[in-house]
Amino acid sequence: MHAIGLGLGIGYAATEAVALNALDDRIVFDGDSIVAHGHATVDAYAGNGSWGFSTWALALSEGRLFQPIGGNLGVSGDTVADMYARRAATVARLPKVVCGMCGTNDVGAGTAAATITAGLRAYWNYMLASGARYVVWCTILPRFAPNSLSGGSETIRQAVNAWMLAQASRRIKIVDCEALDLSSDDFGDGLHPNTGGAFKIGQAVAAVLDAITTAADVIAGWTNAYSVNPTMTGTGGSLNGGATGVVADGFGLDATQAGGANVVGSKGVLADGSPAQIITISGSYSGSGRYINFASFSASTLEAGDELEYVAEIEVEGLSAEIVRVTPIAAVYDGSFATLFQSEGVYAGDSAGHPDAVERQVIRTPPWTIQAGAPAWELFGLAIGFKDAAGPTAVAGTIRIGENKARKVPPGG
Repeated sequence: MHAIGLGLGIGYAATEAVALNALDDRIVFDGDSIVAHGHATVDAYAGNGSWGFSTWALALSEGRLFQPIGGNLGVSGDTVADMYARRAATVARLPKVVCGMCGTNDVGAGTAAATITAGLRAYWNYMLASGARYVVWCTILPRFAPNSLSGGSETIRQAVNAWMLAQASRRIKIVDCEALDLSSDDFGDGLHPNTGGAFKIGQAVAAVLDAITTAADVIAGWTNAYSVNPTMTGTGGSLNGGATGVVADGFGLDATQAGGANVVGSKGVLADGSPAQIITISGSYSGSGRYINFASFSASTLEAGDELEYVAEIEVEGLSAEIVRVTPIAAVYDGSFATLFQSEGVYAGDSAGHPDAVERQVIRTPPWTIQAGAPAWELFGLAIGFKDAAGPTAVAGTIRIGENKARKVPPGG
């Protein structure tokens, strides 16, 4: 067993770089404002969804790793030294993977490349020595007007990125963002990626997460505890608000807020042949805040203090740009229908890079803790949101919903 030298006198055994189990192993994201934007969204009814690369990394790797509550530790304006100074908060979340990006504020200030690289090395070493199995790190992004770098700062950025690429090893995985051919079109202000840029970065990170995990199908590893129909069987569900067709047992399909769009439920299969609820959207709609609900609603057996997460397997096909989000939702209410818990995971349908052909997603909602109170009702399902439309606007798309499961987060998960 040979050791890999990772600098600062720390060595790690090669056999420690083994694949993760891809269900309960934790991932956290750390860095500056580019990371902090991980779950931020533009107005869901006016345009694009997530403009943070961590959201896309999690979704495009099909929820392979568990992001705990508070698992995005990015801080706007942070330098590498700032990130290192709060390292204890990062390891307190028990990550097996630490993923991030940091350094643009350093290079913008003209900090020497050697200072930046020493700080990154110290931070990476600390993470690996404190229980993380992998560090997955992105090179510093290019910048464009009105936030372009000076010639000297650009030289520093390139030097730091070249150094990072040379550090790649079994346990340090470097995502080369220069290879993504990012342009000014991928940024909202020349500094922070827009949805299209975030998608490209997240896609590259997801490829690394896929490579270091073992599970081919994360959802198969879940033990459902709370979803009333985890495999979408039967046709005994309800139709509301003008929706037509058939719906899986225990679920309701509600088109009340669809703005006049045709909403049809049917039963079929996913690409792998497993049972699916199909929602077909066509025709036209108008209005603001339009959406379709597909959800189950049942009496709760949960208790205050429980930590919960929900996962849904979906396939999307031929979505028009007017369908801006497909949102798995988990919610818990008390007897007066006050919200004790609500968590959402977002597929942003109009984001650059998404194909019109069939695309499978396994989306985990971020975990959440039920607040004080007496849980009485549970809701699990999906909301399908439309872009605001002042007048009649054509809309189309097919969404297939396969397995959906809810569980309490296990200790250490």
